[in-house]
Amino acid sequence: PAFYRWRFKTVRTIVNKEMSSIQQNDFSYSPAPVEGVERLQRLVREQQQTIEKLEGQLKRQQERIEQLETELRTRKKLKGKPKISPSQLNKGFKPEPSEGKRAGSAKRSKKESFEVDEERIVEPPTLPENAEFNGYRVYDVQEIEIRRHNIRFQLAE
Repeated sequence: PAFYRWRFKTVRTIVNKEMSSIQQNDFSYSPAPVEGVERLQRLVREQQQTIEKLEGQLKRQQERIEQLETELRTRKKLKGKPKISPSQLNKGFKPEPSEGKRAGSAKRSKKESFEVDEERIVEPPTLPENAEFNGYRVYDVQEIEIRRHNIRFQLAE
């Protein structure tokens, strides 16, 4: 990274010098000296060799890191890399036709057939002087007896 930037700046400096020499000649184009072109070609070849050398070194280091990680996992008795299957999102999802309804879909309200056998009105024991009556709140209680007996309480609010 920093090395490449330095090399790039060097190449840019050389190219700028060559361009300025062309501009100083009042746009009368004269080919760059053969010496300058050869020097640039040599520089490019050196950079390519350096890049290839660094890529090889990086590959060796990555392989060594993987070896050390697997060795560490085995010594710590950890699991290896997880085997993750490819995503199934792009494949068409076709739900299997189910027979009948899903579980719980046949639920219905229990209050539809609810019969009230007894109704009780519950008044609060004490009320403040400025209290207003807001009506009753219905509260149903089902009790199990030998016989059916439903009670509806109306709570004063």
